[in-house]
Amino acid sequence: MKPSGNGNNGHTMHPSVEAVINSKVAAMLQRQQELANVEAQLEQEKQRKRELEALQVPLMQMDDVTYEQLGQLRNSLMVFKPSSMVARSSWRFKSEWS
Repeated sequence: MKPSGNGNNGHTMHPSVEAVINSKVAAMLQRQQELANVEAQLEQEKQRKRELEALQVPLMQMDDVTYEQLGQLRNSLMVFKPSSMVARSSWRFKSEWS
């Protein structure tokens, strides 16, 4: 294969080979940009996870909950119920020892 060009450079490529290489390089650069975007998004999500984990309160084990705490929880939940629902659920929390 005889190189094309003006003859001053013995390493000139055929225009179609150069077009293929340029196309592949452009595709590779686009992929690198996409990868950089995904990595940035991943880092943002990791930071968000760290922030959310810092806000978490350890959950109490149900075995450790007393009847008094359950009653307090029930009363707290009742505050958020609409008044019509409160009237229908007028039961009181009773322990088996009362």
